[in-house]
Order: sequence, then C-alpha cells, then structure tokens
Amino acid sequence: MTPALAIVILVVLLLVAFVVMVLRASRRMEQESKAYLHELAPRLGATIERESPARLTGERDGRRFIVSLRRPSGRNGTVVETWIEIPVSTSLRLQVQPQTSDLGAGMAGDQEVGDPDFDAACFIQSTDPEVVRLALDDGMRAMLVETCRTGDFRLLVVHKQWLRFELRGAPDDPENEPMVTRFLQAGLTLAGRLDAGGSAQR
Repeated sequence: MTPALAIVILVVLLLVAFVVMVLRASRRMEQESKAYLHELAPRLGATIERESPARLTGERDGRRFIVSLRRPSGRNGTVVETWIEIPVSTSLRLQVQPQTSDLGAGMAGDQEVGDPDFDAACFIQSTDPEVVRLALDDGMRAMLVETCRTGDFRLLVVHKQWLRFELRGAPDDPENEPMVTRFLQAGLTLAGRLDAGGSAQR
C-alpha cells in the first residue's frame, strides 16, 4: 500500500467515524427531547398530540391551548420557535412585536399606550386601542418589555379569534420551560381580558 492510498483510506475512515458520531448524537438528542416532552406535558396540564415536531394541547381554566414547535418559513432552516395558541371570542385584531427601529415609538402605524418603556420597546397595532390598553396591564407590559430586550419574545397576534405568542427556541428544550410556562399563563390571562373587554364594548 502506497503512502498516498493509506492517507486516503485514513481520511475516509475519519469521515465515516465523524458521520456516525453526529448521527448518534442527533438520535440521542431527539430521544432526550421526546422524554422531556413527556415530563413537560403534565406540568403544563397538556397532553402530547405529536412528538416530532412537538405539539402539546391542553385546557386550563376552561380555555384550550396549543404549544407547538415551528420552523418559520422564509428564515434560516435552523431557526425554531415556540408558538402558544389560544382561542378567543373577540373579533379584535392586535399585533405586538419588538421595535425594529432605533427611533422607538412613533413609527408609522405604531400606537402608544402611555408607558414610556413599553412604547419604546414594542410596536403595537390594534383595532381597539382602549381595550388593548386595559388588557395589557403593568405586569403584562413589563414582561413584554423584558423579553423584547432579551430577544425571547418575537410576536403577539390576535386575529381570526386566535391569540398567538411566537417565542424564541423550542418547547422541548428544558431551558425554555420557565419562558413557556410564563407566556402560557400570560396568554390565558390576556385572552380572558380581551374577551371581557370585547363583550363590554358590544
């Protein structure tokens, strides 16, 4: 065997060993994620509808919810998000997202709620600013401001009788459990307030 051939064989063997190692690590991570989902579901009061991609469904305080893993279209394929979806009865439309301009509040279409920190951190549009202002109380606004700054919060949408939070990271990542739990409770609370506010306006 010539030295050149020996080098080629060695390189091939190293590549094969690397691929096997990556596949094993990927399989182990997938197994760990599925095992964690089975631990997370009862803590959220949910059941596992699907393991991959993760989708949990449940009911709390008489209101259904969905927690799922999403890969947003039009973005890098490695980007994953946690979506929390909750049905609402209100026909109100609402969108809240982090400000994308250094200018902060005052961009075209942005509605202010009178909270300087929130108005600077979050862009908001709605069909009923008064109901939204009452629904987004001090605690809710503070949570959104904090998570806008950390990058955990991506989007809040209320449209076609669904409320949806879009958050950074996967629901089957144990490090994200506090965030998922926090936003799930916030979403359920906000859904109740928006429904109550919409009823009061009729």
